[in-house]
Amino acid sequence: MLLLLALGLAAGLREWRPAGMGWSGALPGPGEITWAQARELGRTRPILWADARPAAAFAVAHVPGAVNLNENQWEDGFGQLMLRWTPDKPVVVYCDDDACNASRAVAARLRDHAGLPEVYVLLGGWAEARAELEKESGKANP
Repeated sequence: MLLLLALGLAAGLREWRPAGMGWSGALPGPGEITWAQARELGRTRPILWADARPAAAFAVAHVPGAVNLNENQWEDGFGQLMLRWTPDKPVVVYCDDDACNASRAVAARLRDHAGLPEVYVLLGGWAEARAELEKESGKANP
């Protein structure tokens, strides 16, 4: 009985969360963005998504239109990103989840070394993006 109650509570909390808050419960800090904020930003101008996960994970699934850009294959990924980047496009970088720091490293490199003016890290990473994409498409989360 307690297990059913706990599962029901968890399911309810998954659907309810304050606007602008990621799955981790964290509010965005400087240079961070939630899925809801990214989608809102994408309503006014195109976003360029950068997936900082390894190529094998990217090949399985990623945000539609994303470029695979990770530290291990920087030159190839950066070249692909720059072919699609324009000054009006913010870049949103993600990796697996909030515990993954690859997105922060890639975002810092894009800001500090490549000089891109508007680069964000997606709170919740791919875990958040996948859940939201499945929700938007009407599929049940695995």
